[in-house]
Amino acid sequence: MTEKKMKRVISDEIDNIPVRRESARKYIGASGIGSECDAEIAFGLRGFPNNSISPSLNRIFQEGHRKEPQIIKTIRDAGFHVNDKNNFGRQHRFSIFNDHIVGNADGLIEINGKPYILEIKTMNDNSFKSFVRLGLEYSHKKYYAQVQMLMNLSGMDNAILVAQNKNNQEFHDEIIERDEHFIIHMMMRIDRILRNDVTKRSVDESDYICRSCFKADVCWQGVLPETECATCMHSEANDEVKWYCNKHDKEAIDVCEDYEVYHPKSRVLG
Repeated sequence: MTEKKMKRVISDEIDNIPVRRESARKYIGASGIGSECDAEIAFGLRGFPNNSISPSLNRIFQEGHRKEPQIIKTIRDAGFHVNDKNNFGRQHRFSIFNDHIVGNADGLIEINGKPYILEIKTMNDNSFKSFVRLGLEYSHKKYYAQVQMLMNLSGMDNAILVAQNKNNQEFHDEIIERDEHFIIHMMMRIDRILRNDVTKRSVDESDYICRSCFKADVCWQGVLPETECATCMHSEANDEVKWYCNKHDKEAIDVCEDYEVYHPKSRVLG
């Protein structure tokens, strides 16, 4: 065995560890509402599968999940009261519209006697420095939308995002106030998506947005979802019966012979 090959003996096997494919969510999540593409959000609402991810990207996600309880402990050690579990021992969850719109908060924190939504992020050095320099609304628009959605769902007026630099473990935080103007426009967008008024952002998959989209395979490569009413072109999210069939004018429960795979409208230039 050559020295070059010996350097990859363990690394190659680590990358061969199977990545467990998690079940796709079937709702509009607070963490995804900041997407630039309505189609990505619509596919998420209906439970279309995500792309397969690389072993390295999976490790990045897992490391972020592992860091959250450590950071919460650090915040508590600093003297703050953090409630990171609801009465059932689970993450705080807020939802509206028959659970079609959902937000999960990392915790609730009390600062000077006032309750705040707590959101925790880990960032690489460049991302962290951008957050410090520009503030969340301009450095991380997707995170800003996430905390605004969490405030809207929970009825709370303030949130705080605490970030840790993965390179040097430095911390930075920012208090974000409820932005009613932003929330109104966000909910108008969600209303369009719930009513199936959805157009792809891009004309083809070469767009840089598509290259980082977790729904690109179903959007451009023809990867099919599970055959169920939620993934049918004729169904629409409903506040009373979960999914409603517009073709047969009734609650959508069982797949019928008129099933067609949902697809958003294509974007046309000019």
